[in-house]
Formats: sequence, structure tokens, C-alpha cells
Amino acid sequence: MSKAQATRNTKLWRLNVPSKVKNFIWRAAKNVLPTAINLISKRVEITSTCAVCSANEESVLHALIECSFAKSCGFSSPVGFVGCCGSFLGWLEHIFTRCSREDCNIAMMICWRIWIHRNDIIWNDKFGSVQQVLNSAGQLLYQWQVAKKQVYYVDDDVHRLAHGAVSWERPKFGWVKCNVDAAIFESQRRFGLGCVLRNSDGCFLAARCVGRPGMFGAREAEALGIREALSWLKKLQFPCVVVEMDCLQVFQALTEGFSGPNGFGLIIEECRALALSIGEVKFSFVRRSANFAAHTIARAGSSMSDSRVWNLTPPS
Repeated sequence: MSKAQATRNTKLWRLNVPSKVKNFIWRAAKNVLPTAINLISKRVEITSTCAVCSANEESVLHALIECSFAKSCGFSSPVGFVGCCGSFLGWLEHIFTRCSREDCNIAMMICWRIWIHRNDIIWNDKFGSVQQVLNSAGQLLYQWQVAKKQVYYVDDDVHRLAHGAVSWERPKFGWVKCNVDAAIFESQRRFGLGCVLRNSDGCFLAARCVGRPGMFGAREAEALGIREALSWLKKLQFPCVVVEMDCLQVFQALTEGFSGPNGFGLIIEECRALALSIGEVKFSFVRRSANFAAHTIARAGSSMSDSRVWNLTPPS
């Protein structure tokens, strides 16, 4: 075994995903998945056309990466679409080289869910959407982490919010969703906070950007963003709100009853008090790709001396 192969295998088996997903990726890299082309090579009498797109022959690379449906999943994911790799193994090596460990975990979960979706079409005539495949990948990874005690939650109602989503989803009827993020500008010694509010139809309601001087760690800045968002929501008087964030540490602190004498602990306690004064507030954790609008608003805080609000019409 070459050094490159050994490194790739080590990265594969150290992925923080369920064992069945690791085994699936290993089989895909070995080109032993039962794709149409592989079955025909075993003298199974079937058509070689991809059952999902009906446009090309179904190889492992096509089924998981280059099929139009798989390509859409890639474009909408945190990893993005990576083409022209020649083989699934080449794609895998590229992902392992350029992506963070967490993005690698998500990419492998998405490949696995794309294959499940392909099988649902073939065997159950059941077609899903790109958003369903992406979010089920992120949510199943989160649920597995909960089962492995790598992340925790307090009550079943919090858990049912389908944490870990990769793509933004509308809140249920009668609720609004406020996505929140923070951005740190070290060279300017400033930070920005962004909030985006949308209703159960997915329509934009309002957005707020705050730019402030000061240097904070990522955890503290994200917690300040939640506090700022809750203060804003209290003035808007929405009774049922989902507050969504991509910082797992802050989400855990808010939902696990964390308290502490330091600045972070005090901010979390303020957030809980504000949430109680608003009405029904639920906290949700998602991947950054599902929180992109708030992230973009927060980045605008680098050039703002105070705050700005957009109502009904979103900023460009």
C-alpha cells in the first residue's frame, strides 16, 4: 500500500460518521457498488442508463457526483460541486485534501443519502427533493452524534426541531424563524451581528445588522448575536419564534441549562431571560450553509458604526 493510500484510508476510517456510511464510502471508492454499469459487468440484464436523470450511464462517479440531481446536492452543500475527477476515488482524495473534517463528514453523509434516494426511485418509485436529501444527511449525522453522546440535548421537543440541517427550512405555520450569526473582524478590532427574519411561507420579513467595536472569541460573539436578536424580537412582539444558529457551543449552552460566572455564562443567562419574556421561543442548530443569509448580513457589520434594519424588502 502506498503512503497516499494509507493516508486516505486513515482519513476515511477516522471520519466522525456512522460505520455504515464509512463502509458505503469504502465500497464506492473500491467501485463495488451495484450501479448499472457494475451490474452489467456481472452479466445482469438491465439498462445502463441512470434511473435518476436518464441522461447518462450509471457509474459510481455519475450516481454520487455527476448526475444532475447529485450535482444539485453538491452545489447546495457546504462542500460545493467538485467535478472532473475521473473517478469517485479521485473525488474522495480531493475532498479529503481541501475540506475541513466537519465538511468531510457532511460530504460523506450526503453521498450516502444520494444513494438512498437513488434506491428509493428504483425500488419504491419515490422521488425526493435536493433539500430533503441534504437536510436528512445533516439531521441524521446530528442524531447519530446525540446517540454517541458527542452532542447533548435536554428535552424531546428541542430534539424534534431536526437539528443539523444543511439547507434552510421554513418554520411551521404560525411561527417565524430568526437566523442569527456573528462575524469577527480582527484587523479592525470589531465584530458584526446579523439577524434575518422569515415567516412560515419562507418570505422575508426583516433583517438587522449591528456593527460594534471590541474583540471577542467566536463563542462570545455568537452569544452576543443571540442576545441582540432576542432583544430585537421582543420589540417586534412575535409570540412564536425559532431562533436558529450555526454555533453548536452556544446552542448547547442555551438548551442544556449552562450557567457560569464568566462573561459567556452571563450572556447565556440574559438570553434565556429574554426568551422567557418573548413568549414561545425555540432554539435550533443548523450547519453554516443553512445560515448563510444571517452570515452575509453579519459580514456587513464591518462597515457599520451602529445598526441598520431592513423591513419587508431584503438588502441586496
